[in-house]
Amino acid sequence: MGLEALVIVRAYGGRPLKRSVQKRASRAIFVSNPESKDGSSMGFPVADVFVFDQPIFDKLQAAFASNGSVPPSLWDQVVPFGSR
Repeated sequence: MGLEALVIVRAYGGRPLKRSVQKRASRAIFVSNPESKDGSSMGFPVADVFVFDQPIFDKLQAAFASNGSVPPSLWDQVVPFGSR
């Protein structure tokens, strides 16, 4: 997977976010909002970054919107980034 790949990030409070990869480090992946043009990025633990899959992302967002959290069973459906 190259840089600029779209990913799903498990953000603070378990909120799912769509982000693009800017840089990889040994313990963190730095991502930015693909809809923002300011160029800023934020690092997340490798364990909280996943391969982007639109149908699963939609399920994660719907669960968070209705419950304020995402059940672990839904997070279990996403593939860790870099595992492919």
